[in-house]
Amino acid sequence: MVFASVVTAEEKAAAVEGKNATVEAAETEEPLSYGASVQFLSKYVSRGAVVSGDPVLQPEVWLSYKGFTFDIWNNVDLTDYEIAPWRLTESDFTVEYAFSLSKATIGLGYSYYTYPNLHYDDTQEFYASACLDVFLSPELTVYYDIDEICGVYANGLVRYAVPLGLECKGEKVNAELSAAVGWGDSNYIGGCFDDTGESLVDLLLSCAVPVKLSDNVSLTPSISYMTVLDSHLRQCTGKSDALYGGIAVTVEF
Repeated sequence: MVFASVVTAEEKAAAVEGKNATVEAAETEEPLSYGASVQFLSKYVSRGAVVSGDPVLQPEVWLSYKGFTFDIWNNVDLTDYEIAPWRLTESDFTVEYAFSLSKATIGLGYSYYTYPNLHYDDTQEFYASACLDVFLSPELTVYYDIDEICGVYANGLVRYAVPLGLECKGEKVNAELSAAVGWGDSNYIGGCFDDTGESLVDLLLSCAVPVKLSDNVSLTPSISYMTVLDSHLRQCTGKSDALYGGIAVTVEF
């Protein structure tokens, strides 16, 4: 699943020192924390699909304690692209546990997807992620839908922060660049694109600039470009390329 402005697994677990590969539970280091965000986007794009080609609002709340995070993410259509404007079209409920393993941060989670006001069936999936504390912070996340699709979608991501030479509230402002590639097995491709066979799905390039406004509040403008990689999948989608942007306000305690 795409989390909008959610605290990522690597931010929720501390790095483990030492030469040996030891597992250290996050509950020894992480107190209770919680937050909320609201993101405005010109389009809603997910896993190679333009879910909504018009502006959307994506509010989210989360609660973290001792390595566990409970998250509720929503999508609200602002136009009549799918239904009447200002209608909730998706609510996702996620539970995740994150811990450190040597220089890696591991996340294990479960998500339940609902689609209020749309004629789509609910679905659910398990996922596992691993992020390395090395150059480019490579991360791999594998999702397995156990309900409607019974298929696998995997996403590999790298990121790099470019200093902008600015400071806000005593913190340096960086342009956070990322590139991600998605892959789907035959069940996933068949269920989401009505095509056959496993294949690469999408390439997503993004740039975000988080700006700290206070100790608890941040503002993050972003811009992204998505393209469907497989030629057969491009023929199955009405929109196989998308350039979109937005801005998010996040409050964390």
